[in-house]
Amino acid sequence: MKQIALLLLLTAAFANVNAQKLANKQEASFKAPTNVKIDGKTTEWGDFKAYNSATGLFYTLANDEKNLYLIIRTVDRRIMDKLFGGGISLFFNSADNNDKKLRGEINYLALSKVNRLAIAAAMKDTVNKDLINSTMAPALKTIGVKNLNDVGEELISVYNEYGIMAASYLSNMDTYTCEIAIPLKHLKSFVNNKGIISYTLQANAQSLNNLKVVMNGKEVENAAASQQLTDMLSTISQSEKGAAFREMLNDTNVSGEYALAK
Repeated sequence: MKQIALLLLLTAAFANVNAQKLANKQEASFKAPTNVKIDGKTTEWGDFKAYNSATGLFYTLANDEKNLYLIIRTVDRRIMDKLFGGGISLFFNSADNNDKKLRGEINYLALSKVNRLAIAAAMKDTVNKDLINSTMAPALKTIGVKNLNDVGEELISVYNEYGIMAASYLSNMDTYTCEIAIPLKHLKSFVNNKGIISYTLQANAQSLNNLKVVMNGKEVENAAASQQLTDMLSTISQSEKGAAFREMLNDTNVSGEYALAK
């Protein structure tokens, strides 16, 4: 167990050093490798292209002739918990300057309270990442979609007819990775005449209803509707030591422009 703890500390230290060398947001093009497999594992992608301090995410945007790809990694358990509670979103702004209201959107990772608690329990009780991944996989079977070209649904299966793919993988207790692929044909409204996509990557705020909240020895069933709880958390988040609560209960994001690689 001491060896595992030491390995995790060394991994975190290496990740922090690596993060300091990366851009805070990616705007350079990156041609996807030819051996892409959307399985949540990121070995084919090489080094990440950016580390964003606001979201706590390493990320890479890439493309080939058919797809746009988003690859993310977090090495922070707090950020991992936030992703499980609120999910991650990738937004696309309209390429038409006259239609500022049109915004494309992909959402992934948010878990139900039941699934989230089951995964948290598995992570607490075992260090077997394969067991945890097998617990996680059945809970991550849907992708949220809004305003993408030729996609008429807002909630689709990960096994869908549109070619949109997403997968995630826990490589150790503190390293979580995710891959998303979106066919470029669904992004026609968001690529301008210079081949540039304006994007926002967002770690969504965690819903209180996705947390197990206990007050006075009793679990609060609809925590988000509890004014007492909301006021208490607001007070805590505004304190000097409330940074973790602010981060958990608020969206954090990074915006940039990505030029499609040719």
